Amino acid sequence: MDQVSKYSLPRHTNLASMSARFGAAIVDLAIFIATAAILFFGCSNLIVTHAWTNAMSETMEKYDLESHLSYLDESGTKQFYESTDDYTVFDTQLRYYYLNYLTGVGIEEPEKYASPIYNDEVTLDDGSKALPKDVYTIYWYNTNVLEINPNDPFGESKVCYFKADVDEENKPDLYNKIGVIQSEEYDKDKNLSNVDRVTFMRLKYRLAYNHLVNLRFYKTIYDKYVFITTLSGMIPVLVSGIICYIAIPWFLKYQATLGKLIFKCGLANIHGYFLDKKKLLLRFVPFLLVWAVITFLTYNFLLISAIIFIAIFISSFAVMMASPKKAALHDWVAQSIVIDTKSSIIFNDSIEEETYVENEDRLEEQRILNKAHNG
Repeated sequence: MDQVSKYSLPRHTNLASMSARFGAAIVDLAIFIATAAILFFGCSNLIVTHAWTNAMSETMEKYDLESHLSYLDESGTKQFYESTDDYTVFDTQLRYYYLNYLTGVGIEEPEKYASPIYNDEVTLDDGSKALPKDVYTIYWYNTNVLEINPNDPFGESKVCYFKADVDEENKPDLYNKIGVIQSEEYDKDKNLSNVDRVTFMRLKYRLAYNHLVNLRFYKTIYDKYVFITTLSGMIPVLVSGIICYIAIPWFLKYQATLGKLIFKCGLANIHGYFLDKKKLLLRFVPFLLVWAVITFLTYNFLLISAIIFIAIFISSFAVMMASPKKAALHDWVAQSIVIDTKSSIIFNDSIEEETYVENEDRLEEQRILNKAHNG
């Protein structure tokens, strides 16, 4: 034990060794994870899945299927067109999505079978607004999806997988006719292949699905779905933390967790006396704050949440190593220390300690006198 700790604690109080604390932390973490898993799979996940998320999932699947960006296979499972090597499959679904689903054009009862935004205004890049049917036009599809350059409709000066179709006068028509694939001669001349074209259309397909999930009506449900499923995973974590780090220590001597109990560790206040049980609640505050931050960031910022968790863990460890009494962040908050219960005697206060020391000194003096007398 270092000199600072030795003289800042009662002579019968010893700090727990770092190896004991590390072992106790590992055991507590294992118990914590096991408890959280039991609560999640045995309760939280079942309740959330059956009570809330199923309906949301079904609604999102309905949107996916109606948009023609996914389909049901023979087993009734939703599938995407990712694996197809036929560019026409992507083209067909993309045409429907942009020119029919979003606009309601050519769809009977569009209020039932088209995107819920088909009659809502869309904000353009310049800030102006227009109805979807006036935005997602054939011209828009040709220039934005097929990437046909209006100034080079046949791709003569720049590689283009598709070219403008022509009208009766053999002039390019980007406004009324959807572009067509380039000729085999063009492909040979530009060194293009079907693989290139499929890759191009697969990218457009992914962009279309990303466009769908970010539409207001879809994103509202998706965000709720992700947030609720995040809570279904994080609430068991919170409850498990309360059980392992508050409830169990509340009833054990020295406010020890099960891990600390195994490794003969316990808690005391910074003066080396019994820790007020209410301080357990303060020791839990950093855990609660980390839980809250991660919960409300995870569903949108998983990487940031992980970085925050790691940063706090490292900071707490660094504080503990630098502290004379080896106090981690939660110990600083609760004004607590971790002691070795096997070699320590913990008192309620300084008066009780002084009485014990006086009696101990008196007994020691008497032992020395008896030894001298007998000698």
